[in-house]
Amino acid sequence: MNIANDSGANVRTDMNDHIAALVQTSSGATAPATTFAHQHWADTAPAGYSLVKIRDAADSAFNPLYSDLGHWRGTDGTAALPGWSFASGIEMGAYRIGANQLGFATAGTLAMAIDASQQVGIGIAAPDGMLHVHKETAGAVAAAAQANLGVFEDSGPNGISLLGPNSANLNIFFGSPLDSKAAAIVWNTDARVFQILAHAPNASLLLGSGTSGSIGLTLDGAQRVGIGVSPLTNMATGDMVLEGGSLALKEITTPTADTNYGKVYTKADDKLYFQDGAGAEHELAFV
Repeated sequence: MNIANDSGANVRTDMNDHIAALVQTSSGATAPATTFAHQHWADTAPAGYSLVKIRDAADSAFNPLYSDLGHWRGTDGTAALPGWSFASGIEMGAYRIGANQLGFATAGTLAMAIDASQQVGIGIAAPDGMLHVHKETAGAVAAAAQANLGVFEDSGPNGISLLGPNSANLNIFFGSPLDSKAAAIVWNTDARVFQILAHAPNASLLLGSGTSGSIGLTLDGAQRVGIGVSPLTNMATGDMVLEGGSLALKEITTPTADTNYGKVYTKADDKLYFQDGAGAEHELAFV
């Protein structure tokens, strides 16, 4: 503003005119016609609030700062230059990736993202599940919908570590409203014991293979073992059942006896033997 020297009344008139012009150019639904670097202007075009903006150093554009409601309103930004950052580290902060997508950057690179479904990606902007930890792409693959609460992806070997003192059980529990620890995987270093447990009453432990997931081994709630037997419904009475196959025994020499235990084995003479707990060997004959 430039107010020329003049009489008091004229100076007052000039000042009023300039102040009115300043008020008119500091707010409005359209940008001021005359602008200058670092100029502040309140944009009244948004419905329900005004948006205070500042002119950039090149006097080429207004950038948003905050609303007259006290809400911070910044530019979307990028991972390299987040819309919200720190004076001592402008390459670190938060930015808008896209519609309802929030990103956090460190060192100018995406560190974490939250999408419109509240899914969180670490190192990835479009997570496959509720938590997706991504180091490098594993290729053209996505997590199955039945198992995407936690997704861990890398282009090479990767895994999850459970670390604890030697004396402690390291646990992974499987639970539901009926039983909070119906099944578990447990390791204890001091005991040197690795356990796969089905705690629920009458529960069975199954091992399967093949594309159809056919059950190969069953351990039921009564500690009966079935090979090639479905759990419970087809399990015959007895400690161990083999169904739909044969039992192969590798030829060995006469084993060392164990008191109270009998052993069945075959030797190089193509005969089948039974050894009792006292060590006596008996040839099994078939009629």
